[in-house]
Amino acid sequence: RPLKGYFVWGLEIWKWCVMVITVFSGHLVSHWAIAFVVFLIERNFLLRNKVLYFVFGLKNSVQACLWIGLVLIAWSQLFDQEQPGRTAKTARILNYVSRFLASVLIASVIWVVKTFIMKAIASTFHRKAFFDRIQESLFHQYVLQTLSGPPLMELAENVGREPSGRVSLSRAKDDKGTPKVIDAVKLRKMKQERISAWTMKGLITAIRSSRLSTISQSIESFHEFDETEQKDKEITSEWEAKAAANAIFKNVARPGYKHIEELDLLRFFNREEAALVLPMFEGASETGKIKRSALKNWVVSAYLDRKSLAHSLNDTKTAVSQLHSLIRILVLIIIIIITLLLMGIATTKILVVISSQLLVVVFIFGNACKTVFEALIFVFIMHPFDVGDRCVIDGIQVTSILPCFQFPFSLIF
Repeated sequence: RPLKGYFVWGLEIWKWCVMVITVFSGHLVSHWAIAFVVFLIERNFLLRNKVLYFVFGLKNSVQACLWIGLVLIAWSQLFDQEQPGRTAKTARILNYVSRFLASVLIASVIWVVKTFIMKAIASTFHRKAFFDRIQESLFHQYVLQTLSGPPLMELAENVGREPSGRVSLSRAKDDKGTPKVIDAVKLRKMKQERISAWTMKGLITAIRSSRLSTISQSIESFHEFDETEQKDKEITSEWEAKAAANAIFKNVARPGYKHIEELDLLRFFNREEAALVLPMFEGASETGKIKRSALKNWVVSAYLDRKSLAHSLNDTKTAVSQLHSLIRILVLIIIIIITLLLMGIATTKILVVISSQLLVVVFIFGNACKTVFEALIFVFIMHPFDVGDRCVIDGIQVTSILPCFQFPFSLIF
C-alpha cells in the first residue's frame, strides 16, 4: 500500500516490476522456446545431419537474439509510449534506452549471421581439404585392426554372424572417454559432396583425439575371442609400425609362406573388401601377392600419413580460430558504429575523428593486415599443401623448408 501511486520517472512502480521480471524470466522463456524448436527439428530432420549441425551451432546466438527481442517488446509497450506528466529529461533518457535496446537487438542479429557464415566456411573448407584423407586414413586403420585380429570371416561362418566393418578409435592417453566406433566400410563409399557438416565435424574430432592402432590381443587367444575384451594398441613410432607389420604378416600368412595371397585376405574380409585392400600394397596388383617388405612399407606409410593428418587438423583448427577472432573484431567494430549511429552520438565531427584514427592504424599496421589477409587467402582458398606434405622428385625427397610464402627446395642426404 505505501507503494500505491508511487512513480519513478513518471511511470507506475508495477511497470518497473514487470520490466524486471521480463529481463530475468525472458532468458528462461527464450531457452524453453529454442529447446522446443530444436526438439521439433530433431524429430523431423534426424537423418539430415547438415541441418542439425547448423541448428546446434546457432541455437545459443538465436536464443540471445530472442531474449533481447522480448525485452525490447516489453520496454516499448511499457515505457516507450507518451505519458502525461513526463518531463523532457525523462523522455530523453527513455528514448536513449530504447535506442540502445534496438542496437543490441541488431547486434545480436548480426552475430547470428556471423556465426552462420563461419560455420558454413569451416565445414566447406574441412570437407574439401580433408575428407578424402580422413576417409583413407580411417579405412587404413580398419584394415590394420582387422588384419591384426582374429580371422573374422572364419568366425562368422562358425558363429553365424557377419563382421560389422567398424573401426574402433582409441583416444590419446591424455584424453578421457570411451573410444569412438566408426563404420569404415560405409565411410569408404561416401562421396565428398554428400558428406554432412555434422559427420565431418565428428570425423575431425575422432582423428584429432586418436592415434593409429592395432588389436593387441595375442594370436594364441583368438579362440577365446570376445569383442567386449578387445583392446587396441597404439602405434607411436616407425619402429612400432614395423613391429606391427611383422605381427600382422605372421597372423595373416599361412605357415611356411613368404607372402600373403588373396585367399589369406578372404579369411579376414569379404570379397568386396579384399578387392579394395589388395591393390593398396606395392606390387600386389600385378602378382596378387603381398610381400613382407610391401606390408611393412604400407604400415609405416599409414602411420606417417595419420600423424601428418592429425597435425594438419590441429593447425587448421588454430587457423580457423584465428580467422574467427579476426571476423569477431570486425563485427564488433561494425556493431559499435551502428550503436553510435542509432544513439545519435556519431555526429559528423566524431565520424571524422574516428576516420582519422583508423587511417593512423592502417598506416601503422597496414603491412601486418595485408600479411594476415594474404595468409587467410593462402590457407583457406589456395591451400596448396598441408603439414607433413613432402615433395619427391625421381624418388628423392627434396623438401627442406616450406614456409607460407616461399618454396625453397634442397637435397636431403
